[in-house]
Amino acid sequence: MGSSPTQIASFCLYSFLGGIGIELLILGAMLMYYSDHQPDGDYDNGFYPGYNICIVGVEFLLPPILVLLLTPKRVFNYMASRFDSNVEVLEQDGAFIAELLDSVAVTLNQVWYVHYDKCNLPCRDRCTH
Repeated sequence: MGSSPTQIASFCLYSFLGGIGIELLILGAMLMYYSDHQPDGDYDNGFYPGYNICIVGVEFLLPPILVLLLTPKRVFNYMASRFDSNVEVLEQDGAFIAELLDSVAVTLNQVWYVHYDKCNLPCRDRCTH
């Protein structure tokens, strides 16, 4: 597991979902077992809570299982491509950032955001004007 806040948050989320899923599966299995052995159980109308709870438990377990099978990097790249595929949204995001930068007063020796590949600078240098 990495140490970035995003990786820690996703690990916690998937751990939480997995824990809840396992808990629901155990609870559903217990309800199915004991509902068959209770003499006063009224399950003749077709409502079996144990089965329903097991299905919800499986639904909670699906995201962590898929991430484990597909690897977190592949899932992240897929989701990033889904978010970055809409050109209209990218243009709106760029316009928003331009408006933010446009509202700042220009001062001498101010640090600016520059595309480093377009100004032939190494990535660690700063462009000041």
